[in-house]
Amino acid sequence: MESGILIMNIIIMILVTDKVNGAWNYRRFGPDVWSKTYPQCAGNSQSPINIKTAFTIQKNFNPFNFTSNYNEEFNFTLSNDGHTMVVTYNGPKLLLNGADLNGNYQFVNFHLHWGPNENVGSEHQVNGIKYTGESHFVYEDFETHQIAVLAFLMKSQPYLINKKYKKIYDDEYLTTNQWYKYFDASQNLVQENDSVTIELNLPLLMGNNLIDFWRYNGSLTVPPCTENVILDCI
Repeated sequence: MESGILIMNIIIMILVTDKVNGAWNYRRFGPDVWSKTYPQCAGNSQSPINIKTAFTIQKNFNPFNFTSNYNEEFNFTLSNDGHTMVVTYNGPKLLLNGADLNGNYQFVNFHLHWGPNENVGSEHQVNGIKYTGESHFVYEDFETHQIAVLAFLMKSQPYLINKKYKKIYDDEYLTTNQWYKYFDASQNLVQENDSVTIELNLPLLMGNNLIDFWRYNGSLTVPPCTENVILDCI
């Protein structure tokens, strides 16, 4: 299955400093010791995982469904939380259902995971290979408190013009342009708790492939490592 959002010629260098002395980080207080403070991080259904495609089972799902206002551009709040850049929203509910998800899931936030170079940024691996980055769109059914995460594996490659595939490149351009807005705004949020209002379009950020994905029951990939999370890796 070919997957991943294409981020053309974007170097992920967001000016956010991981909390060296915080309750958790990826340095001194890294994943190996998270469970000392957050017991669920030692659970049996932890994410991320290495997706071994030879051991996956193909299943057909109904399409994801989004509320009718989902395709609009809204004002979101982009914040530096000391670990990453988190995008939240306080407007009309943006709901997700379908794809065999039981209930209606409300958008909570999206955030980005990246690394020191374009080869090790993603949380998940596919057959032992990491991607440039990984964006998590987090949803919750507030009646059952079930969490669902759309995890987009992100690639980096040059943007090339090819008239034969103009529609594909146009779609990729729109997605890339949205991420440029995210990255440009992020570079000004250099201190923890810095925030700014930014206009974004969630479907464009996600790209146009919501059909092919790997699903499993896992957890949040950072503390508190809450389990029983539906992970769809796209």
